Amino acid sequence: MNNLFKTITILLIVLLNQNGFGQCDAPLNLTVTYSNITNESTFSWDPVSTATEYRLQIKFAGDEWTLTEADFQTIDTALSYSFIGLAMSFPFEWRVSAICSTTESIFSATQSYTVPCPIPNGLSTTNITTTSALLNWNSYPGYTPYTAAFTISYRVLNNGTPWIQLGNSTTFNKSVAGLQPNTTYEWCVNTVCSYFSSTPVISIFTTAAPPCNLIPINLRSTSTTHEQNRAVWDVVSGASNYTVQYKKNNETNWTTVNATTNYLVITGLNQETLYDWRVRANCTIGSGIYSSISQFHTYSAFCRSYGVNTWEWIDLFSLGTISRTSGQDVQGYFNSSQSTNLIIGSSGNTGQFSVGFSSNTTYQDRYVIYIDFNRNGDFADPGELVLGPQITNHSGIYNFTFNIPSNVTPGPTKLKLVMRRGGAFYTPCAQGTRGEVEDYAVNLITSSSSISVNNTGEDKAFLELETENRTKVTSEIRITPNPSTGIFNVQTAKDFKIMNYKIYSAEHGEILENTMSGSQLQIDLSQQTSGLYHLIINTIEGERKIIRILKL
Repeated sequence: MNNLFKTITILLIVLLNQNGFGQCDAPLNLTVTYSNITNESTFSWDPVSTATEYRLQIKFAGDEWTLTEADFQTIDTALSYSFIGLAMSFPFEWRVSAICSTTESIFSATQSYTVPCPIPNGLSTTNITTTSALLNWNSYPGYTPYTAAFTISYRVLNNGTPWIQLGNSTTFNKSVAGLQPNTTYEWCVNTVCSYFSSTPVISIFTTAAPPCNLIPINLRSTSTTHEQNRAVWDVVSGASNYTVQYKKNNETNWTTVNATTNYLVITGLNQETLYDWRVRANCTIGSGIYSSISQFHTYSAFCRSYGVNTWEWIDLFSLGTISRTSGQDVQGYFNSSQSTNLIIGSSGNTGQFSVGFSSNTTYQDRYVIYIDFNRNGDFADPGELVLGPQITNHSGIYNFTFNIPSNVTPGPTKLKLVMRRGGAFYTPCAQGTRGEVEDYAVNLITSSSSISVNNTGEDKAFLELETENRTKVTSEIRITPNPSTGIFNVQTAKDFKIMNYKIYSAEHGEILENTMSGSQLQIDLSQQTSGLYHLIINTIEGERKIIRILKL
């Protein structure tokens, strides 16, 4: 290696066509500057007033000076000379003489110079992903892997952990993998030369955030009461927070709430109401899509009752104008808006009941029916158990009959159907045993109030025609809540337009008439007495529909 550098670094500045040497002074103030960017060493000296050219010699420290012409290089009269790519970290000696006409001066005093180990520059990070990156720095002119290499290390920024070594490189980049998404790292690189190393240089970069395609799963509801519900989902790794939306099942507009944990306690709910809810994960950059819709059902403030309907549930209940076929209701409870008239003092009120079972396995269940005759909400008063318990042991249809006492007060109230497995203790407000609970509206009437129509015209005829076959709420028309304490919200399908509507009392007396535009309407019966009312709707298409509404 010494011979190689001798041939490329021992230089001599000579005078072309020189015939002799005259008296001349040696150059003074010899200096060397180094450019870290270009890896260039520049040797300089002060001018000699009589000099026409200069001669420079350089050698490895410890080698002998030579005067062989083959070791010299001819240059002009400049006061400096530059070398690119001298052996980094190697010690050199150099000297300069001046040539003045026919005379060459003695050489200047010998100067020592050690080539620096270049500090890497131009640090950059490319090809950044969530878990990897490519670390880059600038190349050096004249660099050779025989005399220098680079060492690289990295760590998470500002966490105080030791540097993680990536090893050596003889190129000007290094890949790093196994990183954490959306994390800022610092990395350093320094040049390792033959005799010493450069000062390290530090740069930083941040890995990419993961795509926010996270979807919460395993949605469930706990601690449900008449006015609140605890919505829970599995923790989503990589999520910064969550957005929860909920609404009544029969409405279209969502209420949106943010959550910092994997649950949200939703408050201010309506009792005995079915709700939809969903959740999405939010990332540092962007948000995911909403989960599939889950549901919960609030309970009564006075009688919180529900069953565990994993294995069996009520799949049919029919009584008068009530007829509901269903599967497993949310959280083992359902509050139906369907209603029927029951005559005070009547006997032999007939109905039908059926049980659904999972996995073709049947169990012995019992069902009971309560009616809240005194309207205090607890169904626990004497005489309010009107049926049961009746035993069921298959999925067929069971027929039942029950009587209505003659000493109850007319008006709307609630009917509660409770089904429990085996010998479970029966109370109207039992919670959590195997089975299911359904609530319905009934209107207690005297025999004389069944049909008494005073108005005339086609509305009268239509009411009489529809007395035994009431139009049920369909996808065209939704009325919520029903029953209600006075405010009823009417929502129609987009292609179903109401022209006008009328409200009749249970005795078929008209109490309200109005027109409607659009697809939403609010009916206020707050000032009316509790009871059953009929809503007659005339559509733009010429149809006429009747819907029962019950004011509590």
